[in-house]
Amino acid sequence: MKKIQHNQLILKNASAEDIDAELSDLGIHDVCYIISSLPLTILPKKTTHTILQKCYSLLQSRGKFIQYQYNLTHYKLLKRVFGNNIAVSFETLNFPPAFVYQCEK
Repeated sequence: MKKIQHNQLILKNASAEDIDAELSDLGIHDVCYIISSLPLTILPKKTTHTILQKCYSLLQSRGKFIQYQYNLTHYKLLKRVFGNNIAVSFETLNFPPAFVYQCEK
């Protein structure tokens, strides 16, 4: 697997389903933020749920998971994982415009 690293940026060619193992390999066991633009709508439901659960587990207390989406179809699933700690906004400057979910642990 190819890895590109420069100062505070590390790019890895890996599945988001393996986020916990990939971060663990780097000696990272919790994070403050996760920013995602994964196309949750086209991923299998089980895969999406696994990714969201792992992201929740990796977040520090009060950490944030930020997800860009083009529809609101995954609001209920995000609410199941993050409870009522979700704010949704709509970014018109994005092309195409997108919903931004900010979910706090």
